[in-house]
Amino acid sequence: MDFFDKDIFKDFNFQEEQNTESQICRAELELGIKFPEELRKILLLYNGGSGEIGDYYLDLWSLEDIIDFYQENMEVEENNLVPFASDGCGMAFALKKGSSEIRIIPMDSLEYKYSKVCGNNFNKFVHDMYSGDLLEY
Repeated sequence: MDFFDKDIFKDFNFQEEQNTESQICRAELELGIKFPEELRKILLLYNGGSGEIGDYYLDLWSLEDIIDFYQENMEVEENNLVPFASDGCGMAFALKKGSSEIRIIPMDSLEYKYSKVCGNNFNKFVHDMYSGDLLEY
């Protein structure tokens, strides 16, 4: 199944701006992560977006928002997470450094110990959201 399946993203509003490969590489170095290929494609082609995926709302942040949020809230040595999206209701979705794991974490307590796994990888995270199988907090 193509990641940009029209059914999955039919109610999604992608942004109209794009990033370059070098902007994404610089961000990866700064954040200490490697973006999953599917998220990388979204950042290259659309630089985020928001909308419904299945019964869930997802706000995929722009590259600038990911970096800004990380610098303002997450840039401590013991933190292993890089938030990249939210559900619009106080929960963030984050990449776990050194892993393909996606974790959910309350935005009012951004410590790793309060996060929970909600997907093994980004593609599965989106597909689980669409099918209603997303592991919730």
